[in-house]
Amino acid sequence: MAIFQDSVLVGGFYFFLSTFILWFSMKKINESQLSTEMKKKLNILGIILMILVVISIFAYHSKHYIINLSG
Repeated sequence: MAIFQDSVLVGGFYFFLSTFILWFSMKKINESQLSTEMKKKLNILGIILMILVVISIFAYHSKHYIINLSG
């Protein structure tokens, strides 16, 4: 199906999926019995992972766009 070959839709799906996972994990971390310092470190780790996911989505979209542009 052509809809699964659209890099914008695929990237958007992964972005929303990763945002939901980040929100859910931060919610569970904040409700846990961990120390506040550990909660803060885990939340920062989640945000860093989210930034890496966004960078990889942009890299995937750029690679896909350049291949389609030159081919």
